Amino acid sequence: MVCRLPFPSQSQTIERKTDAQKWAREMEARIEAGRFRDDSLARRHTVSDLIDAYLANVLPRRRDQRMPRVHMEQWRSLLGEYRLSELTPLRIIEARDKLRTDSDNTKSPATLNRYLSTLSKALSIAEKEYGWIETNPAMKVTKLPEGKGREVFLSKGEALRLLDACKQSRNKYLAPIVLLAMSTGMRRGEIESLLWSDVDLDQGIVIIRDSKNGER
Repeated sequence: MVCRLPFPSQSQTIERKTDAQKWAREMEARIEAGRFRDDSLARRHTVSDLIDAYLANVLPRRRDQRMPRVHMEQWRSLLGEYRLSELTPLRIIEARDKLRTDSDNTKSPATLNRYLSTLSKALSIAEKEYGWIETNPAMKVTKLPEGKGREVFLSKGEALRLLDACKQSRNKYLAPIVLLAMSTGMRRGEIESLLWSDVDLDQGIVIIRDSKNGER
């Protein structure tokens, strides 16, 4: 049965003629009332499709790719088989709870919020750039309350012992990475994504081009 108005054609396979006629009347009424949502693309694409598109087209533009990739693969294992039309705030919440309870390492509220943020960014692209969904369901999920972090500063003796232990590692990069982190406060992802073109040894300057807050 096909519903036709001055609007993109909508079709649905229905066995009984009376049911088909009823569906067509309901569709026309929704279109006329301005309550129609064309979810054909949301029904066509799965969450896995979106994750594939995000990893292929969006993530390469980011310098810190490791954790977003981990986040997305976790979401794929929990939600990948669902069509985007089936992705509701409640389903996302249930998947987030599984992340907390099914993991070998208990994830903090702050970590779970980072997972949610990565998924929300991908869904925003599906909404605004791809046109696969009308609204982003992750935006309706309330973030978990995060406790205030505890600030801990190493004493000089502790810092020296830490560096000595790092020098004993088979990874020759560990000690300079830790020293750079201690000296600058740089995050792990910022250090791992550094290029030599970002480092000026003569002036003693390191440029972070893609920081967590988006500033250079």
